[in-house]
Amino acid sequence: MLRTLAIGVALSAALASTAAAQTTSRADSSSRTGMLPTVTVTARGGQPNALSRAWRVNEERAQVMAMMEENRRLAAQLRGYDKQIVGLEEKLTVAKAEHDQKTAVIAATDSLTAETRRRRMELEARLRQLEGTPAVARAQDAPIPEKR
Repeated sequence: MLRTLAIGVALSAALASTAAAQTTSRADSSSRTGMLPTVTVTARGGQPNALSRAWRVNEERAQVMAMMEENRRLAAQLRGYDKQIVGLEEKLTVAKAEHDQKTAVIAATDSLTAETRRRRMELEARLRQLEGTPAVARAQDAPIPEKR
């Protein structure tokens, strides 16, 4: 029963507030004499005329011309970069050739140094051997050194 009473009170309060709001809005509209309610207007784009079409075509032509000019400028810049790349590749080839030549000279020098060191060691060993034996045996037994 309490529930039914609470629902009834809530319903009557809601109806009373709705009725009060309707009377207030009618009173506001009657107090504003000569005022019209707000109207929303939605505009639709019309058909472009010849002048606007010509203007748009002229703007598009100017944009295309600007893009063509930019393409020419970028193509010239690209050709310059290509020339620079070719020059750098030639310099790299020359530098690599010089490096390879110097490396070959260093390897040959190292080889000759090792050969000279080996030959010196052989000669020193032979000299020590000859110094330790009598002079007669040295002349007969000594092998003839090879020339290289």
